[in-house]
Amino acid sequence: MEPERMRKSIINLIDENKNSLVKTAFYSDPKVMDITLSLHKRWESSGRVGEPIDYALPEELKTLYLRALRVARADIDSSILMGQFFWWRREKEEKEDIRKFMRKIWGALLGRWM
Repeated sequence: MEPERMRKSIINLIDENKNSLVKTAFYSDPKVMDITLSLHKRWESSGRVGEPIDYALPEELKTLYLRALRVARADIDSSILMGQFFWWRREKEEKEDIRKFMRKIWGALLGRWM
């Protein structure tokens, strides 16, 4: 798939998704977090022109696209999404304070009702 179509698909599947669980699961993936951080650094160093995703390298874009597809397909069942979310988070729990972790979860879940 060409890069522009992957960018649009990621935005459509994740950023424009009304289900906040989809966004939470996607952006909590450690690999997505690492890529997103790199994209924001490149975007800021370029004067914030365009969108951060415009600065993705081909391999990064492919990774984001495949993970977006996986998370969006799990949208059918919220328990699948939350299972995916906790699976990804388990890798990073050792490095984070558990209270901060729980605040992020509750903030993401309650944010959609506020």
